Amino acid sequence: MVLSIIVSLLFIRSILLNKLETEVNRQIAQESREFASLIGGNDPRTGEPFDDDVEAIGDVYFDRNFPDEGEELFLFIESSPYRSKRAQDAGYSIAELPEFVADISRLERTRTGTVSTPAGSARYRAVPVVVEGRTLGTFVVANFPEAERQEIDEVIRVAVVVMVGVLLVSCVVGWIAAGRALRPLKQLSDATRSIGESDLNRRLEVGGPDEVSELTLRFNDMLERLDAAFSAQRRLVDDAGHELRAPLTVIRGHIEMLRDGYATSNETLPVVVDELERMERMVGDLLTLAKSEQPDFLVTELVDVRQLTGELMPKVQALGKRRWHVERAGNGMIEADRHRVTQAWMQLAQNAVQQTSEQDDIWVGSEVADDKARLWVRDSGGGIAPDERDAIFERFSRGVGSRGGEGAGLGLSIVAAHGGRVEVESDRGKGALFVLVLPTDQPAR
Repeated sequence: MVLSIIVSLLFIRSILLNKLETEVNRQIAQESREFASLIGGNDPRTGEPFDDDVEAIGDVYFDRNFPDEGEELFLFIESSPYRSKRAQDAGYSIAELPEFVADISRLERTRTGTVSTPAGSARYRAVPVVVEGRTLGTFVVANFPEAERQEIDEVIRVAVVVMVGVLLVSCVVGWIAAGRALRPLKQLSDATRSIGESDLNRRLEVGGPDEVSELTLRFNDMLERLDAAFSAQRRLVDDAGHELRAPLTVIRGHIEMLRDGYATSNETLPVVVDELERMERMVGDLLTLAKSEQPDFLVTELVDVRQLTGELMPKVQALGKRRWHVERAGNGMIEADRHRVTQAWMQLAQNAVQQTSEQDDIWVGSEVADDKARLWVRDSGGGIAPDERDAIFERFSRGVGSRGGEGAGLGLSIVAAHGGRVEVESDRGKGALFVLVLPTDQPAR
């Protein structure tokens, strides 16, 4: 910034000095032309030609002209000063330079140049008064630009002081303004450093409608999502630990009974194997749940809903001896992961089997309408009380009355990954209807 100011001022000074030089040359040329125009002309006072009356030429010129700023006008007749006029700021008189006067007295044609004086250099033009081949005198116009140069330098010095002062004031004001503007960001930075995994419930205060407030809002939203994610993770770990502890306790107890001789291997091994299989299913479900958060969890394709419904029936009939029915088969295509959707639908059917007996009916059905596919399982079992509906969707929930059996919540995760939801309609003693609602098209990921 300072360097650019210095360069700019030097450039401005150079321009001003060039303009001064141009103006000085113009004034000198103008004065010399006005004097030269009188030579060989008529005296306006008498109307008679001047001829060789150099004094009359000088009198007419000096009576009608006045020197400009820093200018001196001088007429020499036969090397002797005749008349002169000088501006107040002309620093020196060229008549006091004998060598210069002697030199210009011998001129036969106009000369332009620069002469050094105690008051600085002077720009001059000497015009010889030549009449009938004889040099009778010399007219000299000189200009001393030193005073104007000093004015330019003084202006530049003042400009330097003013600009440096403005720069310092701007820096101070900018520093204060930047401090105020960045204070919310510093507070945001300090707050982010103070927030740890155990303090995700803290939220930052939003100050106003500016960009920093918008950033704070987005940061608070991120904390909400992180808090929800960590809470879900902790619940998953807690639930998994609780659920895995039960089969481990059973296995350990039977092994100790076998070791102490209170049970035989034929009595112990079936129980141990069954509990190990249950633990294996739990671990598999947990791995699937973890994968459901990944973007490549689904391998989508166009799925014919009617064909998918037909493929489901042989699979659900193997779950248990019930009176199975296809209530409806919808017409339409959906973009979904065929195997994951089948897995979630089968889980609904498995839950229905667990809540019914061999004499009960279970219906499966599907329909496609309004850009959504509805896949359901309906049974004639004992149903679900209204106060139990929220609990049955919790991970590893058995629910009151064992509705839903044991589950890791795979169905909900699969449906959520498709951008869908699960609906339930049921009352105690009136059966239950579970519906998977899926969009026909998957949103862009």
